Amino acid sequence: EIGNLKNLLCLDVSENRLERLPEEISGLTSLTDLVISQNLLETIPDGIGKLKKLSILKVDQNRLTQLPEAVGDCESLTELVLTENQLL
Repeated sequence: EIGNLKNLLCLDVSENRLERLPEEISGLTSLTDLVISQNLLETIPDGIGKLKKLSILKVDQNRLTQLPEAVGDCESLTELVLTENQLL
């Protein structure tokens, strides 16, 4: 039901051993900051591209091997942190 939080501006779920983010994250249309650092994420859902107001995305210290193309649809993104992943 996290997708129902339409007015949420900042979501920080770092250091939680998360293995995945729900696709419903695409419903957080007011989100400007998403911090999902220090988890066990291997992928980011394509719904991330629907977060048009997202300006900060921190996904450092996870297990990402690639980024979804949908990240390119985050037209307000000004800060993207991807350090300490498994990106090629």
